[in-house]
Amino acid sequence: MTAQRRVLVVGWPSFLHGEATAGDVLAMEAVRQVLAAAAIPAELAWSPVLRPGDRTLADAAPQRYSDLVFCCGPLHGPQFADLHRRYAGCR
Repeated sequence: MTAQRRVLVVGWPSFLHGEATAGDVLAMEAVRQVLAAAAIPAELAWSPVLRPGDRTLADAAPQRYSDLVFCCGPLHGPQFADLHRRYAGCR
């Protein structure tokens, strides 16, 4: 895990085969805004289908982040389990 604090904000809109509701997208953006107001660096990961050209989980290297925040449930399923395995070193 990196010594510098940096948060990766994810949710169902981050997964290639996830479902992105307006609420999910707004929740991720709201978390980023709160973290920015607290001077905590944060990045969002999006599905390449939802936001082509933006950061994806594939290019969000786990060692770059100290913390992982998942916005909006449900918090189960194989994609969620894979996320936990990949970012196991994050808080």
